[in-house]
Amino acid sequence: YYGEHVENFKLRSRTVKARFIKLSVDAPKAKEVEKWFKGGSEEDLESLEEYCLTYAENFFLKEDVWLYFHEVQQNVPFPVSDWDQFLSETTFYDFEYGSFRYLVRFFDYKLKGDASPLSLEEERIEELILQ
Repeated sequence: YYGEHVENFKLRSRTVKARFIKLSVDAPKAKEVEKWFKGGSEEDLESLEEYCLTYAENFFLKEDVWLYFHEVQQNVPFPVSDWDQFLSETTFYDFEYGSFRYLVRFFDYKLKGDASPLSLEEERIEELILQ
């Protein structure tokens, strides 16, 4: 159904596949965290998750899940004005704001008007088919 009606599933806002961490600026093991965060091995992700459970104020590590970008913005105070350009040019972003350090890694993105990812539309499609 999705493939045959993709024009009916246009995004009304940006979506991303991303991971992010909010840490105190004085959290330990800063270099290791960045290495684990940028890494993609299972060991890196396990170490990162263990670290986040102990030290992170907030985190999201499921890079295969589509999120509406405003959900990420609620957790990460990006100092950015041109969001479309930022998403098209940025894969890793590390910055401090107040007493916190934020690490963000983008794996994919879609802009307003693009075809919505199927995983975000599955419930809607199910409802449409059942009707």
